[in-house]
Amino acid sequence: MATTLLSLYDHVLTMAGLEVYEDDLIGVIPLDNKKTVVCIDKKSLVMPTREVLKKEPTYWEKHIAFHPLSENIFRQIPVVHNKLMQMLKVAVNVKISALAEDLVCIALEKSKHGKFNPVQGELLEAIPDVDKKSLSFLQRVFSASMKSKDCSLVSAYIKRFGRYKGKRTSRVASFDFPLLGQIDLKKGTVMGIRGRQKDAKMVNNIINYILPNNDIIDTYRFGSNDEIACTFHALIMGFSQIFKQINHVVSTFKDYLEDSNYLTTDLSWLGMMDDLTKYDGLIPPLDGNIGVGSGVMEDEGKHVDVAPKTGITEESSRPKSGMREFPTSKPVDQRSNQPLNWDDVNRRRHEQIADNVNSGHQRGMDYRDASPFDIAMQNRSMAGMPGYMGGTAQQPGWAPQPQYQPQYQPQSQYQPQYQGGWTPQPQYQGGYQGGWAPQPQYAHSSGPMFR
Repeated sequence: MATTLLSLYDHVLTMAGLEVYEDDLIGVIPLDNKKTVVCIDKKSLVMPTREVLKKEPTYWEKHIAFHPLSENIFRQIPVVHNKLMQMLKVAVNVKISALAEDLVCIALEKSKHGKFNPVQGELLEAIPDVDKKSLSFLQRVFSASMKSKDCSLVSAYIKRFGRYKGKRTSRVASFDFPLLGQIDLKKGTVMGIRGRQKDAKMVNNIINYILPNNDIIDTYRFGSNDEIACTFHALIMGFSQIFKQINHVVSTFKDYLEDSNYLTTDLSWLGMMDDLTKYDGLIPPLDGNIGVGSGVMEDEGKHVDVAPKTGITEESSRPKSGMREFPTSKPVDQRSNQPLNWDDVNRRRHEQIADNVNSGHQRGMDYRDASPFDIAMQNRSMAGMPGYMGGTAQQPGWAPQPQYQPQYQPQSQYQPQYQGGWTPQPQYQGGYQGGWAPQPQYAHSSGPMFR
């Protein structure tokens, strides 16, 4: 099965313009037989094959594995995922610029226009008045765009716990088109590069022809709640939507393009992304793919490669449910007239609830309705905290059952000495240890398990 996961990784890397060399190193697909290995923090990116995973610890001082399914949802975006996003951006920008230049060349060959079908004819409507100067201007603009960090054709970023189609999701892959914002139709400039007004309009129209409706926010975005690797899932599925659109345009003009195969991206394998749970645990989590720290929950923010921090912490951002305050006054031991220790009180409660659980009573929360934070808290030990009920999620109207009352009988001579509002109740005279029992006003709770 691990070979199936590596096959998935092979497809992903190919979409990003990368391939696996003979020594399991990952690099750019060579155009001139020159291999260029991808590096992250001066470490060479490598495929986690069986042979690689057997390497000595010293090997990993200079290498980092490509295993994006290792991610941790509560941590910041891992460095491997960021590198993958960068390479996907390069691949999509290269293909769009190459396709745009080819389409302008097709528009220049007027002898072929008579053979266009109605769909192909829409290209001539988008760029009706182009000439060789227009092509030269387009090439200068794209050359400058590829060298710019802020004016690329397509920019991408991952938002943690963002919104997608009105619903909150764990990860959202979002896309911007910065070059379109650098077009000044009145001045005839793009990125400050001066041309004719019709040239600037041509650049605007050819980009919108290849990527229509890019001004509609959810056209190319993708949100994921995948339980295994939501960042990886959102990233691949988001970019695949752009590649699908490029493939559609390439398919429309395949009879007129000299190298349609190069411009086409194979997406036949995307069905492998439908269920990532089948790959879970096939390869152990590897450094560089997990993420560091707990991160923050980014809200809607500036469009950058990785959404900026907003200062909202997990603690302050988690949903707040209705909570009943627990009485703060401490119970008093009737024999010594000293306050009881909360640890002793809760230890007794924990023992009672454990008996309840062992008798078949419902335990824990429904994970289908729990937030990620609540799920994480469910696995933490909260023993000894005031109000902790030993891991049992009490339901509305819950109260101690008579059959679970302790059997110790308090002595009558101690009854007048109860302090802090705690008095023995007749129904608890079956032996509540320590001589005290809860007041009726505290017998019912509709709050959560952690009070």
